[in-house]
Amino acid sequence: MSYHNYKTKLTRTIATLMASIALVGASVPVVFAEEVLNPPKVVNIFPESRNESQWFNEETLYHDIRDTQTRNRLFLKVSFDNKDNNLSFDYLTGITKLRDFTTVYSDSSNVSMVDIEFLNDIDSMESDKKRVFVARYIFRKDSTNKKAYLYIPIKPLMSNMGYSVTLGQGIVYTDKEQGNDSLTWNFNTMAIPSVAEKDVEVQSVIEDYDVNEPIIITGKFFYSPTVEVYFNNVRAHRVRVNEDDEGEEYLEVYLPRGRSKLDPGLYDITVENSYNHSKWLYGTLSVVSEAEGRMPVEDNSLGTTTTYGIVSGARRAEIIRLDHSEPVREQALRNQLSQYNLKSPIVEVDGIRYNAHTFHIEIPIEQGEYRNYKVLKYDELSRIWTEEKHYDINKTDQRAIVTTLSPGTFVVVESQY
Repeated sequence: MSYHNYKTKLTRTIATLMASIALVGASVPVVFAEEVLNPPKVVNIFPESRNESQWFNEETLYHDIRDTQTRNRLFLKVSFDNKDNNLSFDYLTGITKLRDFTTVYSDSSNVSMVDIEFLNDIDSMESDKKRVFVARYIFRKDSTNKKAYLYIPIKPLMSNMGYSVTLGQGIVYTDKEQGNDSLTWNFNTMAIPSVAEKDVEVQSVIEDYDVNEPIIITGKFFYSPTVEVYFNNVRAHRVRVNEDDEGEEYLEVYLPRGRSKLDPGLYDITVENSYNHSKWLYGTLSVVSEAEGRMPVEDNSLGTTTTYGIVSGARRAEIIRLDHSEPVREQALRNQLSQYNLKSPIVEVDGIRYNAHTFHIEIPIEQGEYRNYKVLKYDELSRIWTEEKHYDINKTDQRAIVTTLSPGTFVVVESQY
């Protein structure tokens, strides 16, 4: 075949092929790749426990805005990426979805802790007011950090408890009308240290104590990142959480040093994971005067002050004693108080040669629901506890002020029922 004929044949073949492709293309539609629509991206959750040892103070889950609307309320917070400024809240059904499809359950209850009443109040607002309220307190955009925050209102939570949260879907949307996915996470609340007087292994040191020798406090529920120990109001120099060979926790507590070194006297010990998760041990550590070889006591003609409180009303030459009950007697007295939570030590006021018409006693008390506190006095004849008639609970100084006509045994309690 000549070159000219070959070229002609090749040209015709190519032309036929292109015509066939055109014919097929005319009958088959062009298909483009479908656009992927991504839901709003979650970048942070608070609080969220990544493991069992991560705790959060349930009483400080505050809103970022502190005002009259949020001051006495608690919130969980979900942060979304909003760098494209394309997120919005479903104002029509978003509050309903938060209320009906978002849950906060504890490990010991099937009652959700979402604040339904607060959400109902928002849902009942007029449209314009509702939008303004939601934009400030429920779904707030942060243009500076290019984020958007969803706040979930909750009721007060229990300490030392695990919680599981489920966020309903379709509450937050992108500009492509793609709603957030359902989301589940967990968190643990802060525990109150479990420690008793018997757990303090060394309860007496001389005033020239070795600051490099720790005292050991055994117990449970010590939160390593924040645990502190105080002697009255003086903070320990250093506190370490360790475990023994059996995996039981204990604290190595290094006594205050330098200008804060403890003077001779009797000291309360407070072990705290936070200011509102603490355990108070009354008069558990004594620093003994090296010169006298005994623990000094403040005693004068007008009254006596000890770790267990203050008693006044005595006259000169009288001896008044305010002290902790003896262990055996205290246990017997405690057995009669099983229906109460004790909020103070059991203290005894007695003496000799006293000639006072009244006694004024100040007893230190633990934090709590002060309105439920009452002072009981033990009747030695009938051997029962009765409520003292004249007392006042001083919340500021955390003391019960008792005015009584005679010495006796007293305690501050809170009913368990």
